[in-house]
Amino acid sequence: MGKAVTPVIDFLMNNKEKYDVDAERIALMGISMGGYLAARAVAFEHRLSAYILYNGVYDGKEALELSFPHPLLKSINDGDKHVVKLWRF
Repeated sequence: MGKAVTPVIDFLMNNKEKYDVDAERIALMGISMGGYLAARAVAFEHRLSAYILYNGVYDGKEALELSFPHPLLKSINDGDKHVVKLWRF
């Protein structure tokens, strides 16, 4: 993410007047997996003055499972052969 954020910050700094950028008030917001990646970018990009990390994904498996209906997740965890067969590619 730092490789994406730093060039954007560079661009903003080089075009402050054109885009009316306040260099002391640049923020970064990351949503979902972007929340995780934004945290990594903030660790290396010190020109950011604020950041919003919204629902970072720390465990991809858990995040996916949370979106499953409970009966489906139970069937998968119980090893229901009909449901498990559908998940094999």
